Amino acid sequence: MRTSRYMQALKDMERETASYNKALPDGNEALDQEGMKSDDEAMRARFEDWMKQYGRTYQDEQGKARRFRIFKAVARFVDVANAVADELGSDVCMGLNEFADWNDQGLAGMCGTKHMSEDQYLSMVGVNEASDKKATKQTLQKQESKD
Repeated sequence: MRTSRYMQALKDMERETASYNKALPDGNEALDQEGMKSDDEAMRARFEDWMKQYGRTYQDEQGKARRFRIFKAVARFVDVANAVADELGSDVCMGLNEFADWNDQGLAGMCGTKHMSEDQYLSMVGVNEASDKKATKQTLQKQESKD
């Protein structure tokens, strides 16, 4: 149960951050529907407090709405992770920092890193299926020649 709540929160956060680059439709009504729903007043207040704490401003309402969606997903994830930690009697406590409105691409760009596929990673560290088979074959050939 606890793990499934945590995993669902993680999936929700990933889905919300993936939608960051999607453009919102024009008009205030669309902004209200997509990013800042009236039933999210508590989360919006939390976002506004966070913006003040870290001196955040945005160029336009669409950008603010996209950042709010990311912030909301991250905040929900943090809340669920902390609730699960409390249930388990853990002293671990997550919090929101100045990057709570950033998506993975923004963070990777800031850090100078990019997401790699498993194949890219394995080729970078020198481990892939072809080289593994070749090394195994060479080892067997060396052993046979010694015998």
